[in-house]
Amino acid sequence: MPSRRQLLYASLATLAVGCKPTPSLLDTHEEGDATDSGKDTAPQDTGPQDTDPPDTGPFDTGSPQECRPTRSMGEGPNFRVEAPDRTDLRVLGDEGTTLLLRLQVRSTLACELLPGTSIEIWHCQPDGLYDMETDEMRYRCKVETGEYGRVEITTLRPPSYGAPDSRIQAHIHLKVTHPEYEPLITQLRFVNDPDDNGSTPVGLYLDPEVLEDGSQEVRFMLALRPLA
Repeated sequence: MPSRRQLLYASLATLAVGCKPTPSLLDTHEEGDATDSGKDTAPQDTGPQDTDPPDTGPFDTGSPQECRPTRSMGEGPNFRVEAPDRTDLRVLGDEGTTLLLRLQVRSTLACELLPGTSIEIWHCQPDGLYDMETDEMRYRCKVETGEYGRVEITTLRPPSYGAPDSRIQAHIHLKVTHPEYEPLITQLRFVNDPDDNGSTPVGLYLDPEVLEDGSQEVRFMLALRPLA
């Protein structure tokens, strides 16, 4: 007959087997896995993957789907060389609607930003004439894009001009150059212009936002082709 001490040892062994913990439903590691440290090793949710270009500051006018080459338009007869380096074209005493033109230049290759791009801008005065004589070179400038390929130009929105039966719709001329890209000469025109004759290529229209003070601002991206 077993002794009292032997019976006690047998009871303790039975209790030890019966008290084995039930695995948690959250425990997905293999039993006996020596690498388990007690921490949850399930992959963390990092949210949707960002496939857009990185943030490029206060405004960003481009995305990989939008970097098709900007259409060209004729230079016209009113270009002048050696325009001044300035970003405010307004002339003291001239009246008109202030227009803030936010431009950004990108490459058609992977929508790469292009700092160091030269942009020349010229347009007519509020009276519809171009300044072809004065040293002030009114409503003209030559600037270079800074970080993120951007530049901001403040000017007065140009009017349409010409004879009543042959009006030329309002427009802004641009000449855009970069040493590693094809030069671009084009014109930007405005949506809902009553003098629009339908000759403006799609993609060259500006649609400014009217602000509380009556001024306007608009963003536009220019895309250049790399040199062959």
